[in-house]
Amino acid sequence: MKRIIIALTLFLQGFAVAYNAGILPYDYINGQAYFLLGLESHRDWHDFGGGSKGQDIVGMQPADFIKNAINTATREFQEESLMVYPSSETKKAIVRASQPNQFGFTKLIHDTKPAAPGDYYLFAVNFENIPDRKGNIGLHSAADFRNRLTQLKNKHGNQWLRHHGAEKIDFVRVRAIDFLQALQEIQNNNINADGSVTIPALSQSVTNVKIWKTFVNLLRRNLPQAQQLVQDIINHQ
Repeated sequence: MKRIIIALTLFLQGFAVAYNAGILPYDYINGQAYFLLGLESHRDWHDFGGGSKGQDIVGMQPADFIKNAINTATREFQEESLMVYPSSETKKAIVRASQPNQFGFTKLIHDTKPAAPGDYYLFAVNFENIPDRKGNIGLHSAADFRNRLTQLKNKHGNQWLRHHGAEKIDFVRVRAIDFLQALQEIQNNNINADGSVTIPALSQSVTNVKIWKTFVNLLRRNLPQAQQLVQDIINHQ
């Protein structure tokens, strides 16, 4: 009941979508860091995220903002990654990503400090030690996610997938070092005419991916923070 009242209050105040949040999953292959990206039919490639819903919101005080964002990121990732991982394990990993490491840096990019409604919160989450629903440890390959998508589509159909928020139609890995180079291209304003930026992909079927312009704009607004985050991940920090 509390969340219903909070959500209604936000709606009446014009904050029906109070937060946007997502996950940028990563792991290491032979010591090298890789990110997982997803593709939506009407956009280019980007993270796993979206706008908040009433069920995500626990309060409207500044101390609640990060909790709301964690709830939104957890739910959005569950939907867009085809419910491969238990939400409880995903949420614990996001909470860890929001905490400062020994160098004082978090694995979180957000638009303002202190955080405020309307921000986008991007959590870079290490999936190396996270168990999936079957107990398998680690981040699934892009091929695994594609196979899962095909199985669900054949079993339930596209309408079921849309109803459950499964908006991604393809998955790919990119090297963190190439992602860092893309951030340099953004800094140099060397981007595509449509506002996207291109990154080489680790896939037999996809050679390059275009990072969606809205994702690019988030990174541009927080460029030093994003560059530090990706460099930390490359350095295993």
